[in-house]
Amino acid sequence: MECRDLERRLEALAARSLAPVERARYEEHLAACAACRELLELARLEPPPGVGDDAWVDGVLARTSRAGCAAAEAALCDLIDGRLPAGERRQVASHLAGCGDCAALASVLAALAAELPRLADLRPDDRFVDDVLARTLPVAARVRRFWERAWPRWVRRPRFASEVAYVGVLVVALVVATPGSPLADAPGQALATVRADPRAGLAAPVAAVEDRIEGALERLAAGRTAAGWRESGRGALATARTTAGAAGERISSAWGTLRGEIASLLGKAGEPVPEPAESGESIEEAS
Repeated sequence: MECRDLERRLEALAARSLAPVERARYEEHLAACAACRELLELARLEPPPGVGDDAWVDGVLARTSRAGCAAAEAALCDLIDGRLPAGERRQVASHLAGCGDCAALASVLAALAAELPRLADLRPDDRFVDDVLARTLPVAARVRRFWERAWPRWVRRPRFASEVAYVGVLVVALVVATPGSPLADAPGQALATVRADPRAGLAAPVAAVEDRIEGALERLAAGRTAAGWRESGRGALATARTTAGAAGERISSAWGTLRGEIASLLGKAGEPVPEPAESGESIEEAS
């Protein structure tokens, strides 16, 4: 028999209206349970004057019956710590004897009471927060936090610029010097461009323009009788030649200066840069 069964029959037991066999079973339980004996003694007390029997019994039961799950859970911590009064301790213990959920919760709290003091003596190291975040944050958030902390520290390093330049040179060397790379011939093409005379490349386009102008003038002169048109056209052609020749000379001078600078940067300062090819006549000669 459990205490809960006795509580359900407490009123009949207090009024001594139970059958002898049933009363014998309850008396056997009362002999072993002090809390139920105390509860029965309170239930058999005479009600105060002016109070009905039902109201008096309900009040006694409300004050003395064992606590429900909510009240027992609220008192479990004090029970584990030993701060619960004797009467309430007996009531909570009686409830735990008949409630498996509350008994399991009490077992967990008792185990925590033994483990928590040992955890209080542990002092987390400097990496404790980082370790917790590493196990709980997503990968993207961890990468962003690492970059936000590492980048300012890298930039403030004195050798950061030289290290970046060194890495850039290595990348360019790998791209240019790797066999089969599309940029493998880039250094040779750069040297060929530096050594070439720009006037040789300008002569052909200028000659083509002159031929087109000459042909247009001839067609214009064939359709007109006035000789002034042809002379005016030839004057304009001469002016264009002079302007193109001066521009070619300036381009050639600037290109020679640029060629020397590029040759020195490529490590060719000790080797003389070849002069432009003899076939590169001036703009006036090409015309």
